[in-house]
Amino acid sequence: MTQPFRSTPHAKETATQGELVIRKSFHYAALDADIVQQVQTAAQRIRLLMQQTLEDVIALGRELLAVKATLPHGQFHVWLRAEFDWNQRSAQRFMAVAQRFGSKSDTVSIMRIDLTAAYLLAAPTVPEQASAAALQRAHNGERITASVAKEILSSYRSKPEHREKTSPVEWPAGKLRGQLLEMLESFRQRWNPRQVNSLARQLREFADSLQDK
Repeated sequence: MTQPFRSTPHAKETATQGELVIRKSFHYAALDADIVQQVQTAAQRIRLLMQQTLEDVIALGRELLAVKATLPHGQFHVWLRAEFDWNQRSAQRFMAVAQRFGSKSDTVSIMRIDLTAAYLLAAPTVPEQASAAALQRAHNGERITASVAKEILSSYRSKPEHREKTSPVEWPAGKLRGQLLEMLESFRQRWNPRQVNSLARQLREFADSLQDK
C-alpha cells in the first residue's frame, strides 16, 4: 500500500475521496523529523478541509499559516506545489480569510457568509471595518452574499479617507530666512525691470499679511 506522504522522485497520482490529485515530490529528507511529521499531518488535514464551506476554509487557512511558519524560509511555495499543485496566490486567499474572519466570528455568523463574499472581504486592500460590518450584519441574521459584500465594499470605498494631520517640520528661523532671501534674489535677477515696482508692492502686501496673523 502506498504511503500517503512519502516523497518519491517522480510525480504520482492518488485518488482521494473520488478526486484525482496530482502529487509531486517534496524533499522532506532535508527537514528535521519533527517538522516532517508536523507538516505531513497538516497536509492530510488540509486535504480533508478542501470543501466549499467558510468554516472549512478558515480551518484550512489556519493550517497553511502554521505550515508557513514552520517550514524554512523559501520552502512554503515549494511545499504547496508538491503537495497540492498550488501556487502561493491560491494559498494566500485561504490564509487571508483565516486571518480576517478566524478570530472574530462565531459559528452562527460564519454560516451566513457565502464563501465568495468572504474572499472579497478578506482581500488585503479591504479595510478592517468592511469585514467587521459584514460580520455584524451576519450576526443580526442577514445572509452575506457576494452582492451584499460588494455593496459593503462600495460604501466603504466611497467614504473619504480620514488621514491624520501631521505637523509641518519646523526649520530654524535663520535657515528659512536665508533660503527665502536667496530665492528672492534669484527671482529679482530674472525679473523684468519694468515690473520691479509691481513685485515690490506685492511683497509688501505679503509681509503685511504675515504681521496680521
